[in-house]
Amino acid sequence: MAVALIANTKTPAGPNGGTSPSIDTTGATIIVLSVSSYNADAEPTVSDSKGNTYTQLTVKTGATEIRTRLFYKANPTVGSSHTFTLTGTASYSALFAAAFSGVITTSPFDVQNGSTGGSGITTLATGSITPNQANSLIIAGIGVGNTPAGAYSINSSMTITDQTGYAAGNNEGGGIAWIQQGAAAAFNPTWTFPSTTNDVAATIAAFKPAASTRGLFLPPSLSGLGSGGSFFHDRLAA
Repeated sequence: MAVALIANTKTPAGPNGGTSPSIDTTGATIIVLSVSSYNADAEPTVSDSKGNTYTQLTVKTGATEIRTRLFYKANPTVGSSHTFTLTGTASYSALFAAAFSGVITTSPFDVQNGSTGGSGITTLATGSITPNQANSLIIAGIGVGNTPAGAYSINSSMTITDQTGYAAGNNEGGGIAWIQQGAAAAFNPTWTFPSTTNDVAATIAAFKPAASTRGLFLPPSLSGLGSGGSFFHDRLAA
């Protein structure tokens, strides 16, 4: 089944978190968040206006200050005027939210990985994952500290939905990207930064797609429709 991005947004960057602009998440079967924050202080909490509770994946922390983590909510409560909030004093944080359809609503999480980098690098691979199913949704998150503001990029045909550059004394940098993979295979995309960084952490995770629906039509003689010739017809619903 095809995975589709329904909507995306991000919180305003700032020392104490904040609330994102609203989006319409109607039709989403999963919401994934990537959160960047300052590792020396308590991790901020995440919430949304629909009352969803998010499952957190493994945190990655950089060499000096950066912390980044992915969160997800399967089968979320969705709708219009949907906002996302980060709460955390002096967390210097940013949240990036992306809502998707086409992901299974029960136990969608599959595999995860992550990586960190220190001084003097301009690129960072996320760490390799191999999804257990074809057509999985793959999400990559990035957290960046002590790097002049500027646009990040990522290879392997991933699409960045939102990003925010690092701003000293205000917020850590970060972003989120996605792809529906196709055939299940090892996957290890690389982020690129606008200049050398002193502190960076990456996360990556795969989520299982919703199953395609196969309908089996019985022969008329078995379905009570008459004695016509036997036939089977498989119908694949996207």
